[in-house]
Amino acid sequence: MPVDEDGFDYEWDIKDADGMNVTERKLYSALIAEGLDPKPQHKISRMTVDFAFPDVKFVVEVNGPHHDLPEYREQDQRRWFRLNKLGWKRSSFTAHDCYNYPEEVAKDIKELYEKLLKFEFLLPLIYCISSRVFVS
Repeated sequence: MPVDEDGFDYEWDIKDADGMNVTERKLYSALIAEGLDPKPQHKISRMTVDFAFPDVKFVVEVNGPHHDLPEYREQDQRRWFRLNKLGWKRSSFTAHDCYNYPEEVAKDIKELYEKLLKFEFLLPLIYCISSRVFVS
């Protein structure tokens, strides 16, 4: 991926009208090809996340190289803490991997999503089983 004068990937800096950049769009297309239905640029509280799967409260973020800078790391930690408090699970991937290997990243996301989907399905059953144990 070409780099501009500020040292960051220039595609990362350019967003379309829908809020996605080239890297996010490549990943979005790969996620759709995997049969997933991500919500791009999804609002959660006062935050906008790159992709969300609201049915399992799962967030996927694409992190460009600026996320390695100390001020962005702190911001990301606050962001993840807030999402966690709201009950969201999250995973992040480098922009490099999403741009160069979107199909592989999409497969990883699909695997995570399916595990979360199974867990969400089993949670009421686990609760039901545990309440039977305690209620006699």
